[in-house]
Amino acid sequence: MYSQSDRINSISEDNTYFYFGTENAGILRFNKFSEQFDIPITRAQGLHSKAVKHVYFDEYTGILWVVGDKFIEYSFSKTGGWQKSALTKGRILDIGSSNNYLWLRSGPNFTKLDHINGVNLGTYSSPDESNVNWGDVSYNYMNLINFDFNDYFVEDAWLLTVNGASDSRGDFLKYKSYYKSEQKFSWIGLDNGALLQIDKFSKSIKPIFHGLGTNSIRDVLVDGDFLWIVGEEGITKFDMIQNTSEVFRPEEYFQFDGRAISSLLKVGNEFWFGLNGYILIYNTKKDSFTRFRSESMITDLALKDDKVWASNVRYGFGDIFAIDIESRTKLEDEIPNVPNQDWNEILVMRYNAKSKGIEAAFYKDKKIYFSNENGIYNDGVRPSNLMVNSSLYFNGAVNDILVLEGLMFIATGRGLFVTDLRSKKLLEHYDFLFLRDIIEINYFSDFLVLLTRDGLVKFDMEL
Repeated sequence: MYSQSDRINSISEDNTYFYFGTENAGILRFNKFSEQFDIPITRAQGLHSKAVKHVYFDEYTGILWVVGDKFIEYSFSKTGGWQKSALTKGRILDIGSSNNYLWLRSGPNFTKLDHINGVNLGTYSSPDESNVNWGDVSYNYMNLINFDFNDYFVEDAWLLTVNGASDSRGDFLKYKSYYKSEQKFSWIGLDNGALLQIDKFSKSIKPIFHGLGTNSIRDVLVDGDFLWIVGEEGITKFDMIQNTSEVFRPEEYFQFDGRAISSLLKVGNEFWFGLNGYILIYNTKKDSFTRFRSESMITDLALKDDKVWASNVRYGFGDIFAIDIESRTKLEDEIPNVPNQDWNEILVMRYNAKSKGIEAAFYKDKKIYFSNENGIYNDGVRPSNLMVNSSLYFNGAVNDILVLEGLMFIATGRGLFVTDLRSKKLLEHYDFLFLRDIIEINYFSDFLVLLTRDGLVKFDMEL
């Protein structure tokens, strides 16, 4: 599962990885040998907490520990099999270990835990042993006054001081965690989810963002091996093969101010993005943005006959209109009274612009599907066209569907449902917390890609 990090709360390391505890994306992992980020550890791997306040590798036991927003957790494999040790009670400021015990610092008190299973062994005013390794330095105790940033070349026009960082746009960012390693890299975590990678050999500091550019996903577009993901704050180009992402940030581009994006469309070497009050256009060859004004919220975009069709909502009413690609002006074109199948995608846009509540239409493989309170239909809402009865997915509103190999995958606010279209029976219901509120489903070779409000989930699925 991939999400926006939000904040880097804590940093640790073992022989293979640097671990970064984040506010929203679980634990990021940076491989020391490939010098690339690996698949993160999240609720998809069994982690019980969404926010990771502290991450700590105990070198004496080889166990990876997490202080989350819900529990203190630990994993022997450092990937899965997460065990809950205790509820997170009170504010835990730090975590460390000695040869024999695990220690928690909480205000003026220190709690001793068994370093294998996390059983509470007592609370002390100070540790009763002197060899406690506290790992990284959190923002509660951070003091970089002895760190001379003048000894390093700082990339991307960032300015660093002992009190915080200023990015290329001049926005001030707070340091949240600092980890000094004996290896090539040391790290500083920031309150916006960025990492400062400190290379002690080249004497350089590089700002790094890893993850998605938004936590509130609204639309996606498949472009070869890439997914373009939009929502609030940023635009993400996610490589489905390499599991890497490129984030287009407002501070890096003129005309892009970071407002919420509701829809996107590829037009030649351009990407069009629908927002409230204007359409934003990214030219891939020029690596630049332009925009032109619209009268309302652009909720959907489609391409037909060298024209862009846009769905808009104004004063609670929806409608669609055509735009000339070259002049960027609104046209008077209308949908024919008796449209053929070439108009299916535009018809779906019009239906969704005017529909309310549980009713929706979906354009899949040049076909139209409809959903209402009774179920999901193909071609038209008639009893003979009913494909899946709504009782099979608990009568919920359908956000998206995918028809594949005689199966229909149904995304709702209550998880993912898999039905057999031949037997008309429910085969599976995946009701994990991280699969709630799926907004779109895609399929790549041997796995599903599920876009939820909180992030992107790659779901292994052999058909």
